[in-house]
Amino acid sequence: MARALLAAVLVAALDPRSIPVETLARVAGDVSGVRIAALAPKCPEDPTTHIRCAGDNGATARGLVAGAIFTAAIGVYPPAGRRQILDAYTSGAGAGGRPRGYTHMAVHLACKPGARTYHELFPPRPCDGAFLNALLREMYDHAPPVIPVCFVMDDDAEAVQLPADFDRSLCRIVVPKWEFPVADCHLKAVRAAFPDALLYWENPAGQPAPKPDACSPSPFPEGRAWFQHAKTAYALRGVLVETDMRVLGADPAAAARAIEQAREVWQDVDAVLFETDIYQKFWDGRTEAESVAYNDAILQRVPWLKGFTSGGTIRR
Repeated sequence: MARALLAAVLVAALDPRSIPVETLARVAGDVSGVRIAALAPKCPEDPTTHIRCAGDNGATARGLVAGAIFTAAIGVYPPAGRRQILDAYTSGAGAGGRPRGYTHMAVHLACKPGARTYHELFPPRPCDGAFLNALLREMYDHAPPVIPVCFVMDDDAEAVQLPADFDRSLCRIVVPKWEFPVADCHLKAVRAAFPDALLYWENPAGQPAPKPDACSPSPFPEGRAWFQHAKTAYALRGVLVETDMRVLGADPAAAARAIEQAREVWQDVDAVLFETDIYQKFWDGRTEAESVAYNDAILQRVPWLKGFTSGGTIRR
C-alpha cells in the first residue's frame, strides 16, 4: 500500500517542465479515432453532456454517434468521462487488440463563454484558468501521463486571449490555430505568450508553407526559406502536416507522395503526420482499424516524419 501511495504521489508531482525535449517532440496520438461506446451521445442531444449528433451544417457526425472522441473538445466531458478517455487513449485496446499507447493529445484551449463549438456539436465549457489548469493537470497526472498539444487561438482571434490565471507552463507544445493559411502574426503572438514551449504550425492541406500576413518579412521568403526565417524569428519547432483524402483518395501512397513533394520545404524543421483522416473518422464513421492501417502505411513510406496524431501503431 505504501509503495502504491508513493507511486501516486510521484505521478501527481510531475513537472511538465522536466519532460525532455526529445520526449515532447516524439508525438503519438489520435484526434478522433478512439471510440468509447459508453460516451457516445444519445441523439439528438445527449441529456448529460449536451453533445449534439448533428452539426449546424446539417450533417450527422457518424463517428461521434458511434463513440469517437474528438480530443480537442475533451473538456466538455465530466471528470469520470475524461478519465475513461485517458485510459482508453493510453492503455486501452486499439486496432488489433494492442494497447494504443498514445502519449500526446491535441486539445483546444481558446474559449468563448457560453458558446457551442465545432459546428455547434459541443456545448460550452468553463473558460476560466482554474478549469484549464485542472484539465491539463489531469492529463499529466494520468498513469501513464498524456502530453497536451495546446491549440491556443480561435480562428477569429489575432491575440492569445487565455485567462490571466492560466498556468502557461502546462503547455509544453503549442500551436496557434488549426490549419490556418497565414502564420507570422500568430506565431509571433504565441511565442510571446509561451516563450519556452515547442512551437508548431499546422499547414492547410495542399499548402506546405504559409502565405504572408502583416507580420511577415518583405520580401516574403518562399517555401524552405520561410521555415528558416520562422526558426530564427520564433524558434519554430515544426509543421503539423495535413493531407486531404477527399482530394488524394484512399490510397496511402498518394498521401505519401504529397508529403514527399514537400520534404524540401520542411527539411529544416520537424514534420509530424498530424491530420490525414480525422475528418473521415469523425463525420463519416471510418473505423479506427482502417485509420491505423492507412496511417501506418504512410509512416512506412515516409520514415522521416516525426510522429503522428491521426492514429497509428507505436513503434517500440
